Amino acid sequence: MWLVTSTTSEWYCVDMGELQEARIYLERALKIDETAYGPDHPNMAIRANNLGMVLRDMGELQEARIYLERALDICQKRLGEDHPTTKTVRGNLESFRSKE
Repeated sequence: MWLVTSTTSEWYCVDMGELQEARIYLERALKIDETAYGPDHPNMAIRANNLGMVLRDMGELQEARIYLERALDICQKRLGEDHPTTKTVRGNLESFRSKE
């Protein structure tokens, strides 16, 4: 499941099946957010989750796992175990693991 705060360009690319373009936008947004907010900000978790989902859909499973695990780590530390974003990211990672 995707988390909101993605740009229109990212969503458009995903909707059109342009995953490589979506990846480029998400990687760029991740770098901007990291500079603006720091590496452990909840926005970083959302970007990392969304990038992980794109990478999964592209078949880049090892890299996808890295981003999903990063997203979950940030969520657990900053938002807590019961936060809806943490639950969404955990569910994404668990469904991803079940497909490996």
